[in-house]
Amino acid sequence: TAATVYDYDPAKARALLAEAGYPNGFETEIFAYRDRDYVEAIIGNLRAVGINAKLRYLKYAALRDQQRGGKVPMSFQAWG
Repeated sequence: TAATVYDYDPAKARALLAEAGYPNGFETEIFAYRDRDYVEAIIGNLRAVGINAKLRYLKYAALRDQQRGGKVPMSFQAWG
């Protein structure tokens, strides 16, 4: 089966955030260890809807340890 395709709709995303109780968006961190350009593009898309994501760029082992410790609210990971 094909994956579901969603339209890029920042206005709808902002409305959904407001409905969820975040009318002014929110701040968070996004952790990554590779493909920095992809993560920066994701951060740009998040900012377009009011989510201010600060990049925490770490080596894989450090990210893994943070994640296992429950300290990673959002991450971008890839296995090559």
